[in-house]
Amino acid sequence: MKNLRYLAALLLLLHLTGCRHEEKAPIINTQLPVTSFTINTNRDTTITTPGGARMQIPAHAFSTDADTVQLSLQETYTIQDMIKGGLTTMSGRQPLSSGGMINIMVNGVTATFSQPVRVSIPTQRKVPGMQLFTGVAGADGTID
Repeated sequence: MKNLRYLAALLLLLHLTGCRHEEKAPIINTQLPVTSFTINTNRDTTITTPGGARMQIPAHAFSTDADTVQLSLQETYTIQDMIKGGLTTMSGRQPLSSGGMINIMVNGVTATFSQPVRVSIPTQRKVPGMQLFTGVAGADGTID
């Protein structure tokens, strides 16, 4: 379970470090539900997602001039949902086994994380040897 938490935290940080408001459309998978949260950037905040993930966001974790940010979140934990969402678990040409994925975007303001966020992902079993992988977003919206 600890390894899955690290995996989730790494995936979360990957997505959040790229959260900048730009004029291009955000990477949202229309096949997966989107949940939105409004966060007061000056307060410690704990979010529990519909899928059971928990995110602990410390006060002043965002580098932004805004007092609030709106987060759009998509999550998937099963192979069926990953296939439904058109998601792949590859590193280059090597297949990966995934304990889950979370995509988080900041809407409407320019904001990046300036502090770590703690994330825990629900799981029914611990997978020995599970490692964290950082995805790299491609220009076409894919993540390797």
